Amino acid sequence: MHEGIPCQDCSISYSDKEGAYQIISVADGHGSLACCRSEKGAQYITDIAKACLETFAIGLLKDEIPFSTQRQRRDCTKQLTNTVISKWYAAVKSDLEKNPLTEKELAQAGNYEKDYRRGEYLEHLYGTTLIAALRVLDIFILLQQGDGRCDVFYDDGSVEQPIPWDFRCESHVTTSMCDADATESIRSCILDLKKKKIIACYIGSDGIEDSYYDNEESQLGTHRFYKGLSCKLNEYGSLKFQKYLERQLREFSRNGSADDISVAGIVDLEEIEKHVLAYKIWIEQYDYRQSLKKSLELTNQKIVSMARKHSILMKQGNQAVFPNISYEDIMRYDAEYQELLQKKEKLRHLLDDEENSSAERSLRYDKKIKM
Repeated sequence: MHEGIPCQDCSISYSDKEGAYQIISVADGHGSLACCRSEKGAQYITDIAKACLETFAIGLLKDEIPFSTQRQRRDCTKQLTNTVISKWYAAVKSDLEKNPLTEKELAQAGNYEKDYRRGEYLEHLYGTTLIAALRVLDIFILLQQGDGRCDVFYDDGSVEQPIPWDFRCESHVTTSMCDADATESIRSCILDLKKKKIIACYIGSDGIEDSYYDNEESQLGTHRFYKGLSCKLNEYGSLKFQKYLERQLREFSRNGSADDISVAGIVDLEEIEKHVLAYKIWIEQYDYRQSLKKSLELTNQKIVSMARKHSILMKQGNQAVFPNISYEDIMRYDAEYQELLQKKEKLRHLLDDEENSSAERSLRYDKKIKM
């Protein structure tokens, strides 16, 4: 909860008793007043995704679902996402029948008020995103509608976001479970563990990626967040880590995006431990580069704000134009301006050197751990 606004995120993690499959799910309910039941919408979709993925996992384990060819995988996954969406719409319809819209909800609906009064687009009241993952047998099945990110960590030290991105998700705009084209726009992917071993899969709402400077294209900030979590999970162990995560996410939200933040993960603790040192080195390098980038940006801002006045002072340079400014003041201003220009060049060189050397240090470490 932030500033009296209820948390509209919801997350679930589940492992069956025998450890044959694991499921995680995160939903981010929309904050608009027109989506005033999004907290319910998020709860519904995480519960439904968990139930559908559990049924799917059991079917695979019992060899009741044909899943050997690419076509079978594509068709079965499409049927799975269609089922998830239809069940969510059924849950929304059931709630509306039990709890009809109130005048207060209608009055705060803004542009949707007239539609709601006509009984149209009522699913928007429950608008939410979804990311979910299932690990079973030798596969990971990943589902997503809307924004948020899924980071997959491999045993070779690489990290990627394998779910295809929907480029309609931009800034504060996102696709949603309540969209008319949800059955077509929901994304999915299947990862084969026989081809590349996965040691961790993290999913989280968009409050994470929005908390990092210059993160939109590279997603390096998101990787930094989950590498940091991996290190803490290795340090604390699963039970103590849960308490740490609750505190850390609240603090992270206050100091970052100020948005609700929810995460869930499936992690191989033994394999992650092998990579903790590499993650710590990478995090240190990333943080240093970010500090350089921020300093460079602030320096550029100061230069821009000083540039016009500096130009005028240097051209005129006499008390007739600036009767209240002495020659010594002009020279001090020029010295400050030149110092900023020098600082800018130094920061640029430091940043270039760091970006080049960090790749070399990572390569040396990779060779060392493989020896």
